[in-house]
Amino acid sequence: ANRYLTEVSGGQLQRAAICRALMNEPDILFADEPTGALNSSTTKEVMNIFSMIHAEGATLLLVTHDPKVALRSERIMFMNDGEIVASLQLGRYDHSTAENREMRLNQWLQDLGF
Repeated sequence: ANRYLTEVSGGQLQRAAICRALMNEPDILFADEPTGALNSSTTKEVMNIFSMIHAEGATLLLVTHDPKVALRSERIMFMNDGEIVASLQLGRYDHSTAENREMRLNQWLQDLGF
């Protein structure tokens, strides 16, 4: 609050933008690389918050290049050159199934040729 935009880190700006987006308790949250400038522990915190608001009924549309972030989604849609080329339904995220989800995602991406 007491600093200019040029005096804070990219991660601090990212967290402030996420807070601003959540303030009005939106029904739909659009997030383009919401964790791109964050370290791994802050990324986990943000994804936990996103999971909580989703559990409360909000819809999240999240764009990411980070497979670990994508794994927290119920559904992953893969885009290439602006077109959706494939979709993977994973269901609700549960920490106990994270390893299985990661294997499914890796196999799916390999099947797609990536």
